[in-house]
Amino acid sequence: MKKILLTSALILLIAGLAPVSVSGEENTTQSTSAVKESIAKEEKKESSVEENSKSETLPKVDVQEDKPQKEGWYQENQNWRFYQDDKPALNWKQIQGKWYYFDQDGNRLHSTIYKGYAFGQDGVMIENSWTKLDNQWYYADSSGRLAQNT
Repeated sequence: MKKILLTSALILLIAGLAPVSVSGEENTTQSTSAVKESIAKEEKKESSVEENSKSETLPKVDVQEDKPQKEGWYQENQNWRFYQDDKPALNWKQIQGKWYYFDQDGNRLHSTIYKGYAFGQDGVMIENSWTKLDNQWYYADSSGRLAQNT
């Protein structure tokens, strides 16, 4: 009896270690009602997507880029301008202790005489000194006014 048990155990052991290949065919079935339900859900999704795309047309929004505000000195079209709050200075303007005059377009006057005041090449009003403009000498007093009949 021991021989039979020993032989049976040995055969089972060998059978357990031997590679076994199994092949089979997958067979899935669905009921027709489940298939119809699935198709109906897909159609519903597609129609709601179409409705959403039609109804969600967003209005056009004009986007304007923020341009940087001009502050300080800018050279434009061969003229110097001084900007404050994005607007060019007009008429008289004192900048860092020096007087300048700007015309109606905001252009700084330079190398000229305007209403009895002389302006150097740098556009600064001349004060307390002599200056030569257009081959003529002029004297400006402490207020910048040109002396008359000297």
